[in-house]
Amino acid sequence: MDHFTDDLMESVAGIGFIVFGLVFWVEVSAAVGKIARCKGYNFRNWFLACVVLTPPLAALLVAALPDRHLHRKLDMLMNGQPVSE
Repeated sequence: MDHFTDDLMESVAGIGFIVFGLVFWVEVSAAVGKIARCKGYNFRNWFLACVVLTPPLAALLVAALPDRHLHRKLDMLMNGQPVSE
């Protein structure tokens, strides 16, 4: 293989690595957003925060958030109100 072909192969491999990294970043950001939504927070806000920050940092922040749905149900139980699913 000549020098041009070697450079082209390295460029294609580099672009593939970057595309894979971006897709992975977006997928993990979407997963963090879904976890936030399940806890009663806005998906879009946490998805964008995860894209801007790093996914591991945003995942730690979301893990530390209290579950809003659980707190609402506990408040209803404490007040003697029926709890719906």
